[in-house]
Amino acid sequence: MKKGTKLYQDTKKAKNILLFTVSIAILLAILFLYSTGLLDDELKIKPVVISGSLLLIMFFISLKILVKIIDKTPLIEIDTIGFSGSTTPLSKAFGRIEWYDVTNIKLKIVREDTLVVATLGNQEKFRKHTSKIV
Repeated sequence: MKKGTKLYQDTKKAKNILLFTVSIAILLAILFLYSTGLLDDELKIKPVVISGSLLLIMFFISLKILVKIIDKTPLIEIDTIGFSGSTTPLSKAFGRIEWYDVTNIKLKIVREDTLVVATLGNQEKFRKHTSKIV
């Protein structure tokens, strides 16, 4: 890759989500321990199953967010020849795109996020990267 710009993830939002998921996981762990009869020697099956299941889900979500925070690879790389991104499964599938394949670029704001939408020419070249659903 020639000299260019690399854009990295702002981890502030991911850290806030991680804090939220860990907080919920702690509450679920307390509910799980209480439901097992740790305090009153009475086993409550439904709350144990529900809180245990949700606790496992929250654990995996927290783990995925933590991996995302630790990952220091750039989300978008731009240079004079082209660009590549890893922000969506589609951008990962396309890989590196040269500027001569781009016909239009515009910004689209969705809620609090600003998206860069690149319209590609020569659709046959990129059709092999997409599934039949798209």
